[in-house]
Amino acid sequence: KPKTVATTDIKPFPSLAEEALKDAEDPCRIYWDMTFVFRTISDEDRKKLSQEANEPPRKDFTPRKTHWRHHRKKKPFNHEVFVKKAQLAGLVTSSYLSTQEDEIYVRVGATHERLRNQADNIDFPMPLHEARLRTLARRGLPEQHIAPMDIPERTPPADGAHAFSRFRAFEYIHGKFDTKEELEPLYLRTHEHAYHCGNSERSLFNSMRRLKLIWSCLNDDRSKGGANIPIEKHVAKGKHGATRETLLAALAMHDRTER
Repeated sequence: KPKTVATTDIKPFPSLAEEALKDAEDPCRIYWDMTFVFRTISDEDRKKLSQEANEPPRKDFTPRKTHWRHHRKKKPFNHEVFVKKAQLAGLVTSSYLSTQEDEIYVRVGATHERLRNQADNIDFPMPLHEARLRTLARRGLPEQHIAPMDIPERTPPADGAHAFSRFRAFEYIHGKFDTKEELEPLYLRTHEHAYHCGNSERSLFNSMRRLKLIWSCLNDDRSKGGANIPIEKHVAKGKHGATRETLLAALAMHDRTER
């Protein structure tokens, strides 16, 4: 069963400045990494939808199938439907109206705990810490019947002690994320990446990984803990002005310090 908890009761939310003061791996820290833009429904569209909702189902005769087929009415996809589905998938949302009152902006975030659960749900690949992985491999995991192993990086001295590869044995290794406590130390934290020079927060997920996990929470099937919302499909329909589709854009909120 996928790990997810509905978040419809998490209100009010701390400000972004207050969130930034929390530890990067605080289970309750919320990362607001995506914003969705919806157009407001005009009075004309609202009237049209109301009329269509009150119409009886149409029946079309299809000779090929030789039976009467009832046409199901397509349900509108607006910010209210989106927010409900996102919250049921364990995400948090915050909505506000634009200055011109023609668009609605919906911020979508996830707690650190929700991101961990989704990473476990989809076996999200994570970089492993080279030194800690080497230590664990040499020690082995007797409780899981895994014998100790020591992978040599060079040929024997008699053969010239040549390197087998330009990479070390435990360098650039990735593994599926798992929420088991004993595996937590193996995952490389953001501040430990060479290209961050130690300036990033000590967190499991950088902004790019958080975006991928939130995207998974929204798009993936419910069996994987997702909301089963085909975002790209709804954006395409919304841009073409479909009456029932109001989603115009999905925006990723990148972390400037990581760009």
